[in-house]
Amino acid sequence: MRNNKKRWTSWKVVVSVAVSLLITSANYVAGNTSFPLPDEMKVLQSWDQLKKWINIDRDSIPDEVMLIDVSYDKQLADYIVNDIPVGQYAITNRQKLFDFLTAARQADNYKYIMLDVIFGRGIRSPQDSALFQLITSMKRIVIPVHQDEPLEDSILYRKAANADYTVTWEETNFARFQFIHDGVPSMPLRMYQELNGDSIRQCGFLFFSQGWLCRNGITLKMPIRFTADTEEEGHLQKINVLHLGCDVLALDSIVPISDEIKNKIVVIGNFSEDIHETYAGLMPGSIICLNAYYALLQGDHVLLGRYSGVMLFYLFMVILYFFMSMAYLNGFSLSDKTQNPWGKLLLSLVSINVLFWIIAILAYILPLNIVYNVWIPILAFSLLDFVVNILNNNKTNKHEKNTIPAAPLSGTSVD
Repeated sequence: MRNNKKRWTSWKVVVSVAVSLLITSANYVAGNTSFPLPDEMKVLQSWDQLKKWINIDRDSIPDEVMLIDVSYDKQLADYIVNDIPVGQYAITNRQKLFDFLTAARQADNYKYIMLDVIFGRGIRSPQDSALFQLITSMKRIVIPVHQDEPLEDSILYRKAANADYTVTWEETNFARFQFIHDGVPSMPLRMYQELNGDSIRQCGFLFFSQGWLCRNGITLKMPIRFTADTEEEGHLQKINVLHLGCDVLALDSIVPISDEIKNKIVVIGNFSEDIHETYAGLMPGSIICLNAYYALLQGDHVLLGRYSGVMLFYLFMVILYFFMSMAYLNGFSLSDKTQNPWGKLLLSLVSINVLFWIIAILAYILPLNIVYNVWIPILAFSLLDFVVNILNNNKTNKHEKNTIPAAPLSGTSVD
């Protein structure tokens, strides 16, 4: 009897370990995608407001960042489809870009240039050839490319990186950033590779950075935000944005471009039209990419390794999964308070929801600032609770059936 009990206990341990690892693996795989979860942005908006309300949010703008807006520097270019001119298209002024990049190349004292301007196929200008040759000859520069929009000149692919993000029919706003999309590095990852000599490498469904297990997709903390200044000191600051034509090129004789860009990460983009809805409000695509770079720099993508706080949190969750599984397998059930089958499932969902949402809120608002995916563990333990409760009921019914007293024989006294 003792051996049978020992084997049964060992079986429970094995199953609990399997459940814990399965939930952890499923959360990891889901987190590596760029697809936002249902209502993810609404939840993040609420948590972000909570951080501000309890005065935890302490965002800052890096001094090394220089933002240049090209939304008002336009020119008309020919729009050609199948070698047939179909009209003209307003694009970023190529001559102004050429003048600025020429000065930057001569100075060669900038830290990096993120040129977030699309050079799509079919849109041509007289300056294209010289501009494209200049871009490909420069060091420490990246330009965007979209999966469904080829570049005008193939030589640009030497400096191009992915600039796509994914939405779903239910969640149409940006919530999560993926560093490698369909095998192509993103602009922030390309920038991180060239400045820090590190990258993200894929091995099956696992991703590694500097030999440590990491994530390919994360929810960005958004410490850099394109917003007006606030009255509360320590919160979001107003970003000083320069305009390419009137602020940078026109004043070159007063403040040389070489002085402006020295040791700077120069981000050139359209901050008026390239706008995306995020949990932190409206955000230019260039600022999203910049936030993604700093997320890599700060190790937000690393799960195991030198960032012990994140590692300890996920280790705690693995242990929690294990003990919760053991509790359920030993007969514990939250849904045994009602006999209605649907009521059992609802009670289980609500109870487990509360536990994991509390953990998720604490993980986000505390200094670790971890965005924890609650949906997979909630579903897994709700189903486990439901199944255990059914097994408990079947066991009880079987026990009651076996212990029903036999009816007395006819003619037998019962006194």
